[in-house]
Amino acid sequence: MTDKKTIVEIERKLAQGISKKQIFVDLGGADDLATAIASAPYYGDRKRYGTLNALLVAILLYAAIIKITSTILAVHEHHFPIYVAFFGSFYPSVFAYLAFQIAHFRGWAYLPAALFCLVLFLHNLEPTFSQFKGSAFVINLLLIAPLLPGLVIGLHLRRRLCPHLGFVGARTDKTGRYNFMDG
Repeated sequence: MTDKKTIVEIERKLAQGISKKQIFVDLGGADDLATAIASAPYYGDRKRYGTLNALLVAILLYAAIIKITSTILAVHEHHFPIYVAFFGSFYPSVFAYLAFQIAHFRGWAYLPAALFCLVLFLHNLEPTFSQFKGSAFVINLLLIAPLLPGLVIGLHLRRRLCPHLGFVGARTDKTGRYNFMDG
């Protein structure tokens, strides 16, 4: 895992217009460093996709708020002890953490954010169809609907901002050379 100081240094050098290849050579050329460089978008791409990035952050924070609210309502409605709400704080914590990382353009966070949007949407879709009728059905569907654009935007930004980032690290060609070394 690359430390925060190194990530900040990579971002600073990218903002100065230094190529990813040169940053890799300057900072020592380790595998963890390659993943950090591949997950850091260029400064121009940050400006170009800033609005979509902010929209994804808003969707993630919306999901966290909705999940906190539903947990509190469930605890109150079923007269559970208050400490049970702690167990419902997993999703909101994850969504808030991912929103924070995405707000700072951390490339590794886009795929988990998109997948968590999908998981939460599918998790809430079945009760929507089986338990709610009439206006309650429409309201619940509207509450979970923003998660689908979150999925699409997360995958789109991952593809556009971090094209050299693979599923588990920096992408390489057939010879084992990192793809960002070519550009």
